[in-house]
Amino acid sequence: MQINLLPPSYKQELREDKLRKKILKLLLCCLMSFVIASALLQVIYVNALKRSQQLTAIITTQQTTLKNSAYQQMKQQIEAANKSIKMIYQIRKAQISPVDVLENLIALIPPSIYLDSFSFQNIENQMKSQNTTTTAPITAAVQISGIAPTRETLFFFHQTLSQNTKIENVFFNPLSWVKAENPFFTAEFKVIKKTP
Repeated sequence: MQINLLPPSYKQELREDKLRKKILKLLLCCLMSFVIASALLQVIYVNALKRSQQLTAIITTQQTTLKNSAYQQMKQQIEAANKSIKMIYQIRKAQISPVDVLENLIALIPPSIYLDSFSFQNIENQMKSQNTTTTAPITAAVQISGIAPTRETLFFFHQTLSQNTKIENVFFNPLSWVKAENPFFTAEFKVIKKTP
């Protein structure tokens, strides 16, 4: 057994000193734990940041690839549509509109003549298929039939068609001229449209 002959105030100081040392050791352990935890968190943060940057780069690359792929696909679709539209435009440009022909024909027909039938057909240009540099006029074949009140009215209609610069090769069936009153007629002609 130990005998302690120290005065009580000194004993109290020794106990307090021991307690301070314990508290200081405990604070030092906490500080060390905090430093280690901070370092560990810093390492985790840096690794997470690197991984996040890598994933961002991968996602950006994939998005760019997808955008480029979608852009190329859309561009191809637009080009195909433009080709189709251009082809349709060229076909329409290379033909005569039956509506225009009928409107012009109605303007030329005397009011007393009645049309019974109207047939219209665009004709392929032979010169275009031969790849020549000269442009041939666009033509369409028209066949009409109807009734005129008199042979003279029908003759006047024939002259009107023949004198028109947009119409050529006017042919009336010879049977159209047989009857003097109310002759039934059939006619054929070509409509010409000059190419620009």
